[in-house]
Amino acid sequence: MYSKIQTLISMIKCNLDFNISDNELISISLLTSRIIDKEITHYINEKKFANNIKLNSMEKKALRKEIIYNHILNNDKTLISNENIENALQIILNGIKRDKNKVIGTIKAQLTCHTNANINKYLNIIINNETNYNHLLIFNVDNTISPDILAYNIVNEYNFLVNYGYIAIIFNQINWENIADIALFCENIFIEYNFSVFNKNKQSKINELKSFLYQNQNISYQNHLNDIIEKFYSGVSYGFHFNDLFISSDGQKAILIMQKIELDENVIYCPDCMNNIVRGNSYTKLLQKSFECQNPNCPSRSKIGRGKRFDYFSVKRNTYLHLNNPNDIVDIDLIKQYRKDIFENSNNILDMLVSFYSFHNNNIKIISDFEYALFTKHRNIYSANFIKKSYNYKNYPLFHLMQNIIKNISIHPQKEHYLMHITNQYSIYRGNSSNLLYNIKEKITSAITSPPYYNAREYSQWPSLICYLVDMSISAKAVYDNIENQGMYFYNIGDIVGLDNIFVSSTMSKKRLLLGFLSIMIFKMIGWKFHNNIIWYKGEVQSKRNSMENLFPTYIKPINCYEHILVFSKNNNTINIPNLVTYIEPVKKINSKGENIFGHTAPYPIALVELLLPYMNKNGYILDPFLGSGTTILASLKHNYKAVGIELNEEYFLLATSKITQKLNSLSIENFI
Repeated sequence: MYSKIQTLISMIKCNLDFNISDNELISISLLTSRIIDKEITHYINEKKFANNIKLNSMEKKALRKEIIYNHILNNDKTLISNENIENALQIILNGIKRDKNKVIGTIKAQLTCHTNANINKYLNIIINNETNYNHLLIFNVDNTISPDILAYNIVNEYNFLVNYGYIAIIFNQINWENIADIALFCENIFIEYNFSVFNKNKQSKINELKSFLYQNQNISYQNHLNDIIEKFYSGVSYGFHFNDLFISSDGQKAILIMQKIELDENVIYCPDCMNNIVRGNSYTKLLQKSFECQNPNCPSRSKIGRGKRFDYFSVKRNTYLHLNNPNDIVDIDLIKQYRKDIFENSNNILDMLVSFYSFHNNNIKIISDFEYALFTKHRNIYSANFIKKSYNYKNYPLFHLMQNIIKNISIHPQKEHYLMHITNQYSIYRGNSSNLLYNIKEKITSAITSPPYYNAREYSQWPSLICYLVDMSISAKAVYDNIENQGMYFYNIGDIVGLDNIFVSSTMSKKRLLLGFLSIMIFKMIGWKFHNNIIWYKGEVQSKRNSMENLFPTYIKPINCYEHILVFSKNNNTINIPNLVTYIEPVKKINSKGENIFGHTAPYPIALVELLLPYMNKNGYILDPFLGSGTTILASLKHNYKAVGIELNEEYFLLATSKITQKLNSLSIENFI
């Protein structure tokens, strides 16, 4: 084995025009080939645990390099075997055969100490780019600030906020309708007409939506929709991307976090070689450009000579991470307090926002009409009052598009259903609820459901988020048309991360989607009266979202631990549901072996339905248009309500029927739980 290693070293060195020791060559081969990454990570984690220390990603990167070199230098085989070394050298040799100059450039660059000098150079670039801009805008809103005034101030400050900077809107009194309107407005403030990736595929997106609507049996496709669709696709809507929505556990405050992203195609330097020989590689997010270094001597070339890929935002925050300034390290107690997006109401919200979303010496502007405690935290913090001017915050393309599509909904009743299961207390139908509802005999006085989430499951796939909203609008109209006057509708939905595929169908369209607020928008267009948003707090959930060890601004993300229960009615002016944050334990559907023992991928708990039953009318049936595993009917029967469910999927129709039958045949009604 050892002689083979020597042979590989000799073969590689024959291609080099500079001197390098055997140990250095082996270390560089292991670093660039990354074949022992798992072993190194396990080794570092063991040491961290044993010594109770935390390391950020930059510290781990430096430690990784030192561990490899020391083990090779000391001929220590406990971590790195001869087989590892042979495989790493063979990868480098294969790379030389494919592209000699690139791989040799990688080896040469790894020998050069460059990091500290480059960090300082990049810091100067960042400072020069951003000196006259704000990095964080905080809007401190009370009930005297209307959405149109808030919208004006957001637009007024937009150009003074650095690209990829954040806005944080503190709603000191929660009005969910206003919060939804502002969040959707922030994502759609402006239109970018010069995004080349979209312009190349514009016609295909236009055709995709036209085809979806034309083929939809519940849309009366009129010619004027062509003009509406083409106007919508004249450019790309932009402004901010939704990051998080914190909610206080008492339901009194909400904090909306959004990040500015606008198109900027200016070439930026590679952070590892400080060379601007780069090419535009792709877009990490919609309008957020990334680059690939083309310098053959860049130290961060891959094992096959591929250049380093980077974008301005990632380079910026990595630069601050390298600097390791103590004024940027976020206090661990603050992280613990806001580790979930449900938090205990406190007086340190401003402290959290400044710590989580800005770096030392950044400019922060707080816009507020009332007093608050001012502090510095080594930032440049200044304040202003709201400008009392109005802005039409509903004048954006997505709003107009959905409004016009919804006007053309014309549902065709379905007279026949595939299967049904009917008793005196409950009914289950298999079919499309949007069409079946017009022909069932049950009198619907209330409704509750959790709809299919956009492209979250194999059984719920749409070409784009707009197509999903169209189908959910059709469903909402069908329920509206068939529910009794003053009937209540409780709509359980969570905000998910996914590809919206609206302007481009690629990973660059991946973002956190405001499914809850989009649902409010389309329901109101149909005629539903929106009352409130009950927050279903799920407690501790399995998530790695805030498990990172970079305790620095912009790296810290709260765990998402709630879903919305949106409360609508058909002309009910008497209902009064306060802002609630209610803990209900989710259904445990996965066992220790990772198997789904429940039979459905997204069930909600019986306790959730029980929370809402007091608002239901007993003089008719409770409807669930997306029945799933049958929870709504189970909870209704347990409390002597009649219920009707409709399920399109045959597997879930049979599952619901089976579960409900088994429960009814059990010895006691208490066994429903």
